[in-house]
Amino acid sequence: MTSLDQALIRAFGQPAGRPPAASPVAARPIPLSEALAEMPRGEIDVDDRGDAAAKRDEILAGGTPAPAATDKTFRAMLQVDNVVWPTFCADMSPPVEVELDQLAAGLLDGNGARRAVVGIAGASPGAGCTTLVLGVARRLARHGVNLVVMDANPANPALASRLGLLPEVGWEAVAAGRLEVAEALIESIQDKITLLPLCDPGAGLGAAGAESPPVAARLAMETLRRHYDVVLVDLGVPGAGGDAVLGLVADWLDAAAVVHDVRGGASEALARARSRLEAFGITVAGVAENFVPTEEASAWRDAA
Repeated sequence: MTSLDQALIRAFGQPAGRPPAASPVAARPIPLSEALAEMPRGEIDVDDRGDAAAKRDEILAGGTPAPAATDKTFRAMLQVDNVVWPTFCADMSPPVEVELDQLAAGLLDGNGARRAVVGIAGASPGAGCTTLVLGVARRLARHGVNLVVMDANPANPALASRLGLLPEVGWEAVAAGRLEVAEALIESIQDKITLLPLCDPGAGLGAAGAESPPVAARLAMETLRRHYDVVLVDLGVPGAGGDAVLGLVADWLDAAAVVHDVRGGASEALARARSRLEAFGITVAGVAENFVPTEEASAWRDAA
């Protein structure tokens, strides 16, 4: 029995345009899936894209060559037959699957897909952001969503190893301009999921200023947005391992969610994580609480 079988994930969010609640747990909490569904799309009219998209355009106009329109032939240059999913992805209790299905649905529009770049951060080490990324990613893939999962967790870049992969180079080589993004992507043919791993966070990323991401990183992020319906980014704990990696992706994130381990009981870590993300201009769509006792999560869901 996994930890996710013993406790449910409950998630609440703040729909676009509404001020954050004084307390994270409102009387009638808003499901994070709704908050994600209401966030601005990556491909919409200029007047409706909001500050994040405007800032992204400004960065590209400042010297980054814009990628060509979506190329139907674009794909990862590395392929594997399948990945090895962690046990928790295949052995979840039905209530947990329902919660994750709802989160995945928040990233889909009426046609089953949307262009969005969403980060998942942890309020503290071990909160479960990598777990949540993989759980939602598997569900999106089952819906036929063309998605890439990106590792931007410098303190614990574990996405590749959790999927049974051992790449030698990844996002760090792309950001440094040593590889094209397609050369670092790993596509699982059977699972219909693509991974952009992070193998060596210290390989040149420490020199990348958070306020001025290198041209290669800017072009790579925009390329991912254009060619995939959803980009899920594992952000780790904001500030842990440095802010260089977060600075490379911040301007391309449409929104982020923070995973909070309720067993710790302290809200300071959650507040710090939210504050750090917002300092980079990242919209925090909501919070996913992990390791919630089953009876408490049931009562919360009834109240919602």
